[in-house]
Amino acid sequence: MKYGINIGRIYGAPIYVNFSVVAILLFFTKLDNLFYLSPFILFAYLLLILVHEFGHAFFINKAGYEINSIAVYALLGECRYQAEEDDQYNLLIASGGILFQIIFLFFCFLISHISISIDNTYLEQVFNIMIFIGIPVNLTLIFINLMPLRGLDGHIIWTVIYKKLKTRIQRIIIALKNKRVNRKIPNQDAREIAYQAMKKAARNAHKN
Repeated sequence: MKYGINIGRIYGAPIYVNFSVVAILLFFTKLDNLFYLSPFILFAYLLLILVHEFGHAFFINKAGYEINSIAVYALLGECRYQAEEDDQYNLLIASGGILFQIIFLFFCFLISHISISIDNTYLEQVFNIMIFIGIPVNLTLIFINLMPLRGLDGHIIWTVIYKKLKTRIQRIIIALKNKRVNRKIPNQDAREIAYQAMKKAARNAHKN
């Protein structure tokens, strides 16, 4: 298996969990007070990464493109697909992962404000882990993904926005130049008419 363990499919594409994810589990097992919670920490983190990649997959599918695979690594995920060079769809697909993270963020935020009475300390800790991954960790990943660095979604998002703004500004400048030229033409015509009238009057005065 090229990417790791196959855990399912979405839109016909396989979902892989890379073996590097085990490094996260081993890290938390080294902490005695978190040993028994490490599976839930890993699950919550994987869920967050998958939510992001499902966001990409959703808009890739809506655009009619083929998804090759989804892979989850230790710190990030990857959604491979075949698509044409279309700025509008690229912007939508790149934003899809962040959009799904924001939806997940609001869901976790609402859950955290619901009054839930949990008598079991273990279950309470599991609940707190889900909220921690779903809100502060989620916000951190959203911020990182929005950075205009190559390899991140932000690079595609800000590149497309820059190109669209540049094109819009160029059109406005051209329109203003054309408007200025159109204003000059009537003035030039009026001056030409006046000049011809003066020449005609001079000729008539010379004849007389």
